[in-house]
Amino acid sequence: MDRKKPVNQAPQVGAIRLDNKFDTDNVALKPNADYPATIPASDPDGDSLRIDWKVTRDVDEFHTLPQSRTAPEAIPSAIREANGPTALIHTPTSPGAYRLLVNVYDGKGSVSTNSFPFYVGTPPPRIKASTCPSTSASNWAGS
Repeated sequence: MDRKKPVNQAPQVGAIRLDNKFDTDNVALKPNADYPATIPASDPDGDSLRIDWKVTRDVDEFHTLPQSRTAPEAIPSAIREANGPTALIHTPTSPGAYRLLVNVYDGKGSVSTNSFPFYVGTPPPRIKASTCPSTSASNWAGS
C-alpha cells in the first residue's frame, strides 16, 4: 500500500515548559504571580504559525462528566504576553488545579494542541499506592 502525505501536514509541537519545568514535574505555582512558558513548534510544510495560549480551570477527570459539557472558560487575565512560542502566564489568585492550553495553527486548516496541568497554591497531599506485596496465582489456588 502506497501512502501519500497529506497535502497539508499539521504543525509539530513539543512539550510545554512552564517556569522552566515540564508537566511531569507536578508543578505548583504561587498565586497572583508571573511565570514564563514556552513551546517548541514548527511546520513540516514551512507554513507560518499562529500560537494561541490560554489558562482554564482543570477538569476533574476522576468524575464522569455529561457528554453535553462545554470546555472550561479561559481566564482572561492569565496571559500577560504572548509572542509566538513564548508567553508570560499570570497565575490566578484562587488556589486550585489549572491547565495551560496551547493551540498551534498553520493557517491552512491544520492545528496541533498541547496542554500543561499545574496547581496554584499548595497542592493537596497525594495518596500513595499500597505497599502490599503482590500475590502470585499459586497462592490463590490454595497451595
